Amino acid sequence: MSDPTLPPLYDRWMTNHLPGPVTPEPRATCEDCVMCSKPDGTMPAVAYPFNPRVRCCSYTPHLPNFLVGAILADDHPATAAGQVSVRERIAAGIGVTPLGLSHSPVTATLHNASVNAHGVSEALRCPHYVVEDATCGIWRHRNGMCATWWCKHERGATGHHFWMTLKALLDAVEQALARWCLLELDYGVGGLPMTLIRSGEEEIGRLDANALDGRVDPSVQSLYWGAWVGREEEFYQACAARVAPLAWKDVLDICGPDVGLFAKGLLDAWMAREAHDVPARLRLGGFHLLGINEQGATVVTYSPFDPITIPALLMTALHYFDGRSTEEAFQVLADERGLQLDDALLGALLDYRVFVDAPE
Repeated sequence: MSDPTLPPLYDRWMTNHLPGPVTPEPRATCEDCVMCSKPDGTMPAVAYPFNPRVRCCSYTPHLPNFLVGAILADDHPATAAGQVSVRERIAAGIGVTPLGLSHSPVTATLHNASVNAHGVSEALRCPHYVVEDATCGIWRHRNGMCATWWCKHERGATGHHFWMTLKALLDAVEQALARWCLLELDYGVGGLPMTLIRSGEEEIGRLDANALDGRVDPSVQSLYWGAWVGREEEFYQACAARVAPLAWKDVLDICGPDVGLFAKGLLDAWMAREAHDVPARLRLGGFHLLGINEQGATVVTYSPFDPITIPALLMTALHYFDGRSTEEAFQVLADERGLQLDDALLGALLDYRVFVDAPE
């Protein structure tokens, strides 16, 4: 049996929530990164190629306390490297709070200020990325961001919307359950800034000397951790033990209306991903030209990582879709140009938002 698309804990919850399975994106080939140039020099059709020593792992994940504990308690061989890197983050102390492991202020500032560095800059590479075999050391317990990001989507913007809706849900669940764990363990929150409790991550602001030099103020750590100082790993594993047995219904009850609304939105996004309806009227969406040759034009619509090629003949006939009825546009296109869009091409044009709904 193959591994589930989502981490085991999240897969169990979504199996109980959604009408069908969460299927992967087959065009996002992580084992042979489709975003990287090939040994023979072949370049990917994207706005810019990825660095094979980084791939899409230019991000230090925020790991909620219960996922940190799950990594530390997991004896699966695939998690061994992740345990080492997580313990290194805990020992360094930067961004280590009872709510979980956050990125360092320097890394967060660089990430926010970078341009076209995603997938390229080794300075931003995830500390849990195993360079030797290009794998993720915490794959079985990765967070919502890492579990839902794909460079390419089988259904273009439609698929992207589903995954981003799932990310929003998992982000909300992670924040709520991390706080719930503090209550369950009777943690004294007096030492935690309210901004940290609200977001689950320390706010990005000015970089002081400690942040720039990669140091941690022991007095701040002592204030954060209270009676648990020096026992961070034990605390994280206690959080994981509280969360592991929760059913999806328990999660909804614990996390409240915010998560309930995201869960409802995900059901709608799942239905949209499964549907293949053609709007009664169509008009052109927005796109940027990436390249053109005798076969057609390569354009970017919803993502620079997932362009689409529009056949040359069709490029000259896109103006037929100007808000008139879809049936009329198809008929005129056939009569005047002898063109007939097959279902697969029409579906791609709709999914990539080359065509969009034109309400009356």
